[in-house]
Amino acid sequence: MKKQLTAALAAALLLTGCGTPYSNNTTDLGAGISPAAPSGNLTAETVSAQYQFTCGLLQSANSAHPGENLGFAPVLNALGLAAYGAGASGDTRTEIEQAFGGMNADDVFTGLCSVAGEESESILQTALSFWYRNDSIQSPKTAYLQKIAGAAEIYSAPFSDQTRRDMNKWISDHTNAESTDLIPELTADECADLLTAAVFDAKWKEKYADNEVRNALFYQADGQQKSTPFMKKEKDPAVYLSDEKKAVGFMRSYADSRMSFAALMPVDMTPEEYIAQLTPEELSQTLRGGIQTEMYTAIPSFTVDTETDLAPIFKKMGIQKAYDPDAADFSGISDGKLYLSRALQQIRLAVGQNGTKATFSLNLSGEESSAPEYSVMLNRPFLWFIYDSRSELPVFAGVLQTVS
Repeated sequence: MKKQLTAALAAALLLTGCGTPYSNNTTDLGAGISPAAPSGNLTAETVSAQYQFTCGLLQSANSAHPGENLGFAPVLNALGLAAYGAGASGDTRTEIEQAFGGMNADDVFTGLCSVAGEESESILQTALSFWYRNDSIQSPKTAYLQKIAGAAEIYSAPFSDQTRRDMNKWISDHTNAESTDLIPELTADECADLLTAAVFDAKWKEKYADNEVRNALFYQADGQQKSTPFMKKEKDPAVYLSDEKKAVGFMRSYADSRMSFAALMPVDMTPEEYIAQLTPEELSQTLRGGIQTEMYTAIPSFTVDTETDLAPIFKKMGIQKAYDPDAADFSGISDGKLYLSRALQQIRLAVGQNGTKATFSLNLSGEESSAPEYSVMLNRPFLWFIYDSRSELPVFAGVLQTVS
């Protein structure tokens, strides 16, 4: 019988919390496995591969959910964990690697792990775990468990409803209870789950005074105008972003000076039209090539709260065989026949006067003179990113179409 390998993702916006032990039937195998810690560096090729994946994710998701608020955590690479250490082979591995521009999945995964290992400021925390059914003949291979033990927690459980509660508790524990009940059920054929979680909690480097928060209109994708609080600064030390007149925006630092909020607002086109023609190279060049200046910025106070099954989106990106019970090849994980069944994601992002919290998400003009002055008011639908200046990668990404 074909068995299901499930990838569930969560992203959250508060600091990680610690939890109580799981049920007696759930066993933490981490202490009994000698890990082979992932070794790799974030290279220029890895960065390029991640932009390929991020751009493909935005395009496929926006095509599947036009006009909706979207949010993703592209660095939470559960696909990479499934493929890592020859977990996926043959065409299954090839399709996953094609989503990263053809780069070796192990190199992408270990490169991203090296970024996670730098998270010393506690502004961003990430976690991975692998759960497998202990009464199944599809037992995972020791070599695979040793491979992933350096990057992920490993649990063995009967995959009962109590196991489902334990999995949801693991997610809750690693998102400070912001992300809960991500997994609604465990199916009879389900025998392994990959879980990822992220928490981002940051204060603005340049804080907003109370008199810098004023209501203004946001022109939503559905044609409605919504009065909402905007955070405005006249001479904001920000980074002006421009994509050859197709989109404008800015990047604004958080207190650690490593992470920033970035936004790109399309000019004379909808987000759907802009994302459809956006290339990984353009996205990379725009985010990495801004102009440091003092400028007028205005950000609406907004939240993104979405739950998405990424399986249809991954399929649109060309990852087909991993979801085909007859064609999937995860023989590096188990001698049994495994295939992916779903990829559940929950994203919660809140951008406000004090900063940004995320659980893991126009009236504009620009003039150039001898003393450049830029002005960007995000009062129409735009793309948003949480950007890591050290790795030069978007940690979170999404589209804001409406405000609540």
